[in-house]
Amino acid sequence: MEQQATEGQADDIQPHNPILLKLVVEEDDLSLSLIGRLAYAEYKIQKFEFFRDTEVNEGRSPTHEELKGFLRNYNDRRLDQLRSEAEQTLFEFADEISQQFLTEQTRNSAVLQQVVASNAKVQGELDDVKTHITDRTKAKVGFFLGIGSSIAATIFLAVLLAIIGASSSDSNFGKLYRAIVLNEGKLTLEPSPKNDLN
Repeated sequence: MEQQATEGQADDIQPHNPILLKLVVEEDDLSLSLIGRLAYAEYKIQKFEFFRDTEVNEGRSPTHEELKGFLRNYNDRRLDQLRSEAEQTLFEFADEISQQFLTEQTRNSAVLQQVVASNAKVQGELDDVKTHITDRTKAKVGFFLGIGSSIAATIFLAVLLAIIGASSSDSNFGKLYRAIVLNEGKLTLEPSPKNDLN
């Protein structure tokens, strides 16, 4: 009776897994190490499928001899093929990632251009509003300055007249000032003397 192998026993045939040692050749070189590990992962998938297919098709696990036959198929040429397929997969993945990155950068650039254009438009509208408000403020300030200066001139004239009227008590203006502003006595105005040139 043939002894059936389990998937874990395949790695126990030799003290070190020769497939892993052959695929992961350069541990110090990250890209080669990664390619070797991807190739080894593909080998493990094929080994799993071998076990699964044997169990599905024959209703049993593969025998020890069948497993040795499976492993003999992984000669140097087949391992180079696995490594080449892994390298191609890695490059395709890197290319896809870089394309996605470039697409995202292009999209971000377009969005940034839209934001800059929108900001310029808003800034222009804000400048228009600021100009409008400044013009209206200047007009109001001018209006109020006009009113203020008129009031100030009127007050100044009234004060000046009061000073003049108060300083000359015998003049008609002084009498008028005392009668109206100070409410003193009756108002009697005398005609002003005419200058005789003869």
